[in-house]
Amino acid sequence: MRKYCTLKISNYSRMGLIRVLLALAVVGSHFSAMKNMRFVGGEVAVEAFFTISGFYMAMVIGKYDSLQSFWKSRYLRLYPTYFVCAVLSFFLLKEGIVYFYQISAVPVAAAIVLLFTNITIFFQDVVMFLAVQNGHLVFTSNFSQSSPPLYSLLFLAQGWSLGSELTFYFLAPFLLVRSDRWLWILVGFSLLTKLILAVAGLNYDPWTYRFFPSELAFFLLGSLSYRIYSAHRIRVFTIRGAWCIYTLVLLAICLFQAVPITYPIKRYVFYVIFIPSLGFIFDLFKQSKLDTQMGMLSYPLYCSHPLVLSYFFPIVLGWHPGGTFFSTWAAYGASIGLALVVYWLVEMPAERFRHGYIRKREITRD
Repeated sequence: MRKYCTLKISNYSRMGLIRVLLALAVVGSHFSAMKNMRFVGGEVAVEAFFTISGFYMAMVIGKYDSLQSFWKSRYLRLYPTYFVCAVLSFFLLKEGIVYFYQISAVPVAAAIVLLFTNITIFFQDVVMFLAVQNGHLVFTSNFSQSSPPLYSLLFLAQGWSLGSELTFYFLAPFLLVRSDRWLWILVGFSLLTKLILAVAGLNYDPWTYRFFPSELAFFLLGSLSYRIYSAHRIRVFTIRGAWCIYTLVLLAICLFQAVPITYPIKRYVFYVIFIPSLGFIFDLFKQSKLDTQMGMLSYPLYCSHPLVLSYFFPIVLGWHPGGTFFSTWAAYGASIGLALVVYWLVEMPAERFRHGYIRKREITRD
């Protein structure tokens, strides 16, 4: 595997506040959050996460000497937190036995797909394009035209994006050794796919941001952002300039809903601001322990928040958070609180194991 850089493993989780705000945008899209507190919204937040993932993979992929070590490390990064949150969701939200009753009513092929993807994470995004119609498992352009809707049988509804992440991780060692020219060509084809889908009338969920071929562009734009920035860093980076860029990005996230322009235009203007900024923001906080800890919190927050919104508030407290300032921040605060617990009890031990596994492999190779 071609090496682009050498990077210490502790530097992987930066851009902490931005990642937490993006995770909160996803949380806000899953309940009636106050409009101006939804930040960039779920769709934009997920695609922004895709660009951050592409940026990091371009940065760290040179550290691995084999495909297997890279794939294992990335899978171990995602799986422990997913597994714990999925198990809790299975028992608390899907009610265990009730879930098995529901899955027994779908065709055998659908049951096998659901069990496999719920256990492994792989291909959860593909479930968004499957349906049960006339007793058969079929591909569909509208996931709601299914009886029952198969996406409702995923342990974590938001886990589909992790399926897209794993697909990119599988492809990354083959794509990120290519020249910038080839990556730009792939970005063009991916965005062209997105345009063709919209012109063809497929401008609704799940086609708007869950179809991997049209989302690949965001991963690769993140990777290209890293390459371009690292090639010109010495010439373009200044502390003052980086702080200005960081402030602009924070304002773009926090004031997104208040900007009085149409959503499609606003969405892509945000990407034009956000994607080139990644290198500056990473460099600005690369020595910040607090920012690192915040960055590590974003993934548990992303995975665990349905337990707060769909179990703790409505079932334990008998209360549904609405669109007021107080209820929105109550939901955000409780979700962050649970994320901290998951981080301390699951994420930290899992990361120690993963880092130890990587070091052991390096020593064995030496």
